Amino acid sequence: MNAISVNVNKALKTAKERAVAILIDSDVTLQESLTELQRARELASKAGLSIESCIVNPVESVSSDIVNPIMNVGNTNAANGFTGGHSNTDHVVVSTGDERMDRIAELKRNLLRRHRAMQPEHRGDERWDKPKIPGERRRRIVREQDSEDYPPEAPITGWDVFIRQMTVKIRHDRPYERHDQSKVLQELGKIWRMGMSNEEHDYFTKFAADTKTEFDQQVIEYRATGSYQPSKHFIRLKNSCVWIRKDRPSHLEKEISSYKTIQFPKRPPELDKEYEEREIRSILKRKFKLKGLLNEDGKTWKDGVNFEAEVEKERKKRTKKNDKGEDLEPNS
Repeated sequence: MNAISVNVNKALKTAKERAVAILIDSDVTLQESLTELQRARELASKAGLSIESCIVNPVESVSSDIVNPIMNVGNTNAANGFTGGHSNTDHVVVSTGDERMDRIAELKRNLLRRHRAMQPEHRGDERWDKPKIPGERRRRIVREQDSEDYPPEAPITGWDVFIRQMTVKIRHDRPYERHDQSKVLQELGKIWRMGMSNEEHDYFTKFAADTKTEFDQQVIEYRATGSYQPSKHFIRLKNSCVWIRKDRPSHLEKEISSYKTIQFPKRPPELDKEYEEREIRSILKRKFKLKGLLNEDGKTWKDGVNFEAEVEKERKKRTKKNDKGEDLEPNS
């Protein structure tokens, strides 16, 4: 019996020590969480927002609506005590047992969420992409990504970085040949799978991961202050989606940065006439086919249709359009 008592006492003592250690760790974690929460509260306040948590900072008076949010999904005031006016019950689906009423409530909630998502930001004149100028159109800024001051979005994967850089090089090296991006992607895919070493793959993969990390930090800074610090290591070339390193560029990036321009025409100028002829015939054929003027064989036209005459008429119209600078379409 003495041996059993000794073992029990040791077990109790060990359990007590473990419980004390857990309490100490919990207290440290709680203090760290409160510190992070305070930082988040200060960051949110700069953006004109607020955050509250009923776990670490309980609300003294809780209404009956907040106690049972499932039964009050449509009441937006139910979340105000916890989130400072920002609803946290949009994910709750009403369940009353009546299938028809539950479905109506769910659809209503989804429509309200879509309505809020489509509302433009209430920032006065800043909700437009540029000042109002007589005779010019301007675009309403619906999302923060549409703002000119928003950080440039980083590439998603290393494959994105690779194909954008290589496409610029290919188009620069073949200025007098027609560019077919689908064929270019097929060849680049072969190079990516079989023609590159692991080190080259890792370079592009790390490139994308590092730019994504910096982009996430820039977004946080932009939402808090309305501006952001440009990257010291990466840069997106002007009017393009091509990214290169600033500090340790590769040989390909050095070559791309030395180009006078990275904006290339879709085809050489001498191919414009051939392309325009194919475009005229394709558009007219599609329109006549929709009108039922094409025979079942798909090659001949029904009686009374002079396709070549219509093509010639469209050529003259386009010539007139080029002379006057007007925007005309083929005959309907």
